[in-house]
Amino acid sequence: MPVRNTVSFNTLIDSYVKSRCIDDALWTFRIMLDTGFRLDGWTVTALSGACAGLRDLRVAKAVHGVAMRALARKIFHSQEVAIRLVDMYVQCRGLVLARKVFDLAGEEARDLRLWSTMVSGYARSGEVKVARQLFNKMPKKDLVAWTALIDGYVQAGRYTQALVLFEEMDEAGFEADEVMLVTLISACVQYGALDVAERLHHRVRCNGLISRDARLATSFVDMYAKHGFIQIAMDVFCGVSDKFKTVELFNAMINGLAHGSFGEKAVALFDEMMSLGLHPDKITFTAVLCACSRSGLVSRGFEIFDAMVDMHGVEQDIKHYACMAEVLARDGRLDDAYHFIQNMPLKANKIIWSSLLRACRIHGNIKIGKLAEEQLLQFDPSCKAKTLLSDLFADGKKKERAARVRKAINHKPYQRHPKYSYIEWNGKVHQFGTTTGTSHPQAKEIKLILEDMSKQLHISGHSLSRRGTGHDSEMVALAFGLVNLVQDPQTPVKIVSNRRMHVSCHSSLKYLSKIYNRDICVNDGIRLHKMKQGSCSCMDYCISKVLTLFPDRELKYQDQSQYKF
Repeated sequence: MPVRNTVSFNTLIDSYVKSRCIDDALWTFRIMLDTGFRLDGWTVTALSGACAGLRDLRVAKAVHGVAMRALARKIFHSQEVAIRLVDMYVQCRGLVLARKVFDLAGEEARDLRLWSTMVSGYARSGEVKVARQLFNKMPKKDLVAWTALIDGYVQAGRYTQALVLFEEMDEAGFEADEVMLVTLISACVQYGALDVAERLHHRVRCNGLISRDARLATSFVDMYAKHGFIQIAMDVFCGVSDKFKTVELFNAMINGLAHGSFGEKAVALFDEMMSLGLHPDKITFTAVLCACSRSGLVSRGFEIFDAMVDMHGVEQDIKHYACMAEVLARDGRLDDAYHFIQNMPLKANKIIWSSLLRACRIHGNIKIGKLAEEQLLQFDPSCKAKTLLSDLFADGKKKERAARVRKAINHKPYQRHPKYSYIEWNGKVHQFGTTTGTSHPQAKEIKLILEDMSKQLHISGHSLSRRGTGHDSEMVALAFGLVNLVQDPQTPVKIVSNRRMHVSCHSSLKYLSKIYNRDICVNDGIRLHKMKQGSCSCMDYCISKVLTLFPDRELKYQDQSQYKF
């Protein structure tokens, strides 16, 4: 250019920023200063975008300092400049400096966007209490501010507050957009608030939004699948036009099918994905290999595993090798699983060895169990691994060896986070631990049902699963469900647990589903268990050790076909 001015420099800097060429933008700014051109508010606006992209607090402070010297205090009276500076500091994790700019901004500059940016900064940084205080002070609220605060609560794991805030927003007359809907569904998944999720689904179904928004559809598929509504999840999936379907949407559906032990359906969906020209990624392969593992599809699993690099160009990582080791271990081929792990090009981690050790406990294989224990103790020298092996000896009726193992490690109970189970009723999520306590309004009714459950199991020749002085949290949640769903015998009791279900609890719940003629669904984060008339959709894998150790005891495995897909 024969002639350059501030406008041409600003244009070039802004173009570099929008093209994510941050170094070039800062280099152009350096030339601008060296050649004597004065910067203006538009320069600061463009540079703040560069700093936000770079996420370097030192550079952000330097740019702010140059802007202060050039524009003096006028910098705080420009709406656009104040907003960009606040956003710059938020992106660079400089909340204290962002708040200083916010506080120094004049009333004319502190518009709705600046308030929302500041609220969003606090919320995304996990300071939801400060974000809520600032939100309450806003003279006027917009959807951006509501979304930012709700997202902050979800990111902080405070799902109850997020859903309560959504109710407030709904009453204030704001309509949730796609971004907020995805955030809200995430909260519903984590907290088990299905009533809210179903209301949201009804809204988007009426306006046809879900059929053309793959990201939103992915959230609903993930939510329904994780809570056992495989058919509804599939309906949502099929409702999306093929041209809008994405890899992420397929991943959510395949993972949901794997979670529900519909391995063959998951593999069929994997084939359909490739027929549409979509390229599976690492997450896709993890999901489909997990489905093969849980459904005993050994040969198909190895076909897919071998095709990852050769046909799809996806490099296998430790998760994929872990899935294949589990495919063999679950099928009872423990020697093959051990040799597969030993010959892996990657070093096996403690998750793989723990999985193999657990499979040895299930199938009663002490030989491979000892080998897995030796490897596991290299990662985890604590007592947990030896406790699992001593349980294996105990299951194999080698009580003396189990006692020696426990004595050698000075055995102490393994400390874990408290276990809770959740059940939704009447629009509210109820949480239960290992005891009903006295604080719950229906504690007496729950206690009576628990006593009746124990009596009915005893008559049938079984005992109610207990934990210490209390009951399993799933049992307490089931009792609550039976109390409140007595008028609706066709409605299944849906329970969400924060930890894997214990073997004895699984057995008790199966028999109770037949005794009370009530379908019971339990999502323990590892697997979805759909119990019906004494059978479980997991095909009793978690208690198959009884078959090995007590062959005279007959167990009936149900056919998956009885569960509607």
